[in-house]
Amino acid sequence: MKIKKILANSLSLFSLTACQTIQHQTEPNTPQLIADESTKWYLSETGKFLVQGILGFSYDSGFVYEQSVDIWAEIYFTKNKQQRIGFETVDEDCFAYQNHSDDALSIYFNGIKVQMKHQCIDKNIALTFPKTDEGAQYLMAQFKDESKDVLLKEKDITVYFSTKNFNFMSKQAYESIGGI
Repeated sequence: MKIKKILANSLSLFSLTACQTIQHQTEPNTPQLIADESTKWYLSETGKFLVQGILGFSYDSGFVYEQSVDIWAEIYFTKNKQQRIGFETVDEDCFAYQNHSDDALSIYFNGIKVQMKHQCIDKNIALTFPKTDEGAQYLMAQFKDESKDVLLKEKDITVYFSTKNFNFMSKQAYESIGGI
């Protein structure tokens, strides 16, 4: 499944949900806060370690429009307890958990193209994650650097993910499974 379709599904659902949006002029040192779920990593009520993505648009005039979108970066573990990052999205083509994953298109993260896979993990919910160990390690390194956001870029669509609080939540995630 292409990320563009995933984002299109998320954006169409956006109009039906009460996601918070902001509009502002860009100025140096201006905080760009949308909502708690998108400003830093957190532990959800369902026990997931995640952060919500922000779809950003900027115009030549400097005007910026941002909105939260139904795509979350999430910490998950492989069967052998390797910590990974995946992207949970709404996917109407998912009817239940599937034990296999399909190749998805490659996606740019902070300017580097990463091969991805796509798997249905529940009804209407999918997880898109790096196909290779090298891609998984690269993505983890990007989130561990809390000095900058992680940018997912697919053609003309850019989704920003906060890295704030990632390292703390990463440690908490290991604690939640009893350690390494």
